[in-house]
Amino acid sequence: MTTAHPDLVRIVDTVTTVHGDNHPHLADVRKTFARLNARYDSLDAADPVEVKAELAQLRELSHNFQTPADGCEGYQLMDSRLEEFERDVLARLG
Repeated sequence: MTTAHPDLVRIVDTVTTVHGDNHPHLADVRKTFARLNARYDSLDAADPVEVKAELAQLRELSHNFQTPADGCEGYQLMDSRLEEFERDVLARLG
């Protein structure tokens, strides 16, 4: 499977591996992001309501992209980049 954002995929994978024991929700963040990212190149053919619902789920799972107190710089970077991803997807949906 090709992905549109390989750097962000690596960041999400790394943060999930490092912090997943203390933050089990990260596994769901990774799955939801992976689903959205896999569809990134075909967003113009996607159902906008469905994509927006998945983005809302990603935002909820990531606690509004807020890094927890025990989050490292990588975690902060992940949250920041996921929020940028959300803005990008919403802009592409129109």
